[in-house]
Amino acid sequence: MLAELQNVTLTYNLDSLFWQIGKDGVYTVGDTRRHIDDHILPTIDVPTIWNKSLPRKVNVFMWRLRLDRLPNRFNLPRRGLDIDSITCPVCNLMPETSSYYFFNYDLASSVWRAV
Repeated sequence: MLAELQNVTLTYNLDSLFWQIGKDGVYTVGDTRRHIDDHILPTIDVPTIWNKSLPRKVNVFMWRLRLDRLPNRFNLPRRGLDIDSITCPVCNLMPETSSYYFFNYDLASSVWRAV
């Protein structure tokens, strides 16, 4: 992100902030989000769409789940953390991945069915 920001030039005007990333040169949060989605984040098939009826933290959680960026035992070693095992601490059968916990784990499956 810092490398991307080094190329940004901001020009101040009374009540406006201008930069070269936006379509018309005016700073908007939407343009910033699109720039991050298009140039910084890993590419996914469907663009990020926030559901305005859900709390922000739920949107962020679902976005991180979709990108497989939740801090589970499978992902932590990729972030440089040394852990004893990547297997699920509850069942000790499968690696603790996001897809396992939210879609394949028996308890999660029963919760999804109830919802």
